[in-house]
Amino acid sequence: LCASDSSRRHEPVLYPSMHTHTHPCTHTHTHTNTHTQVNKAFSDQALTTTAQGGPYSAGDRLWVLDYEMMLVPHYASRKNPHAPIGYSFLSVFPSTEVFRVLPVRIEVLCALLCSDLVSFDLFEYARHFLHCCSRLLGLEHRSRRGLIGVDYNGRRVNVRCGLIGFHVSGTRELRDSEEVVKLKAAYAKELEGRKVIVSCDKMDRLSGITLKLTAFESLMRHSSHVWQGKVVLVQMMRLPYSTYASKELLPAQLRELEQIEAMVQKINGDFPDSVRLIKPYDETPAKRLAYFGIGSLYLNTSVRTGLDWSPFEFVMCSEKQMAPLCVSGCTLYLCV
Repeated sequence: LCASDSSRRHEPVLYPSMHTHTHPCTHTHTHTNTHTQVNKAFSDQALTTTAQGGPYSAGDRLWVLDYEMMLVPHYASRKNPHAPIGYSFLSVFPSTEVFRVLPVRIEVLCALLCSDLVSFDLFEYARHFLHCCSRLLGLEHRSRRGLIGVDYNGRRVNVRCGLIGFHVSGTRELRDSEEVVKLKAAYAKELEGRKVIVSCDKMDRLSGITLKLTAFESLMRHSSHVWQGKVVLVQMMRLPYSTYASKELLPAQLRELEQIEAMVQKINGDFPDSVRLIKPYDETPAKRLAYFGIGSLYLNTSVRTGLDWSPFEFVMCSEKQMAPLCVSGCTLYLCV
């Protein structure tokens, strides 16, 4: 089992809701049962002791990541009540108005409150979580010794805010590696004399890739006499966190990819070699940093997404030419 199994079943329900995107609910009992089974399997595996051939030793802390695994704290606390459990959201946590449309909203909140610590990227998301606890469960939050928390079933559940750290030295080392330098030189030669707009987005419909392509096509149609043959859009797509361990994209991601490929084909048919598309399984850190190194502009048009460190990578790769960024206000990115 992998996290993508859970995403595959709960994709029509959880993904839009956890990115504050309202939609007609397509929830079924099959979704719930499969999601429960996957979360329980992860919990059992994580808490299997070393004596039984597992990874868990007494005193270890269990850290759970992102919305696909929201039920894991519940099953982990039942299996080992003394195990310290931390939970971290890598995505948006929606407001009460959006979260309350989930049919399993109470079960999800109660499962999250089985953690000892729940972490969010922004205080806005933590506030949404606390409001959900208050309005849906009647639990008020209090501050103790500078920490905000919720009392649940005789336990203290702390809530914190903090961005995930960015590996600066590792990114700089890869940027200066021989592989990236060679790729950068090759790409610069291929695109010599052209302005390069670079972009790197997760492969999902809320990343706004189709909106970006529509805007780029409009630019070329209305200003082709200025930009045709002088500008190229390099659109890189990376796998979402939940799909990293999977060998195939989810159905909705495949549909999105097909639509993007059709748009790119149409644009390149009218304006040859105007868009260069790097598909999810072809995108690598070395390729990404090489394209960032020759980019004249970083463009992000996401509708709603979680933490994205690509703008920071672009800044590190374009230190000499000081290229600008155009980043959507709906993107949570690292401030430089």
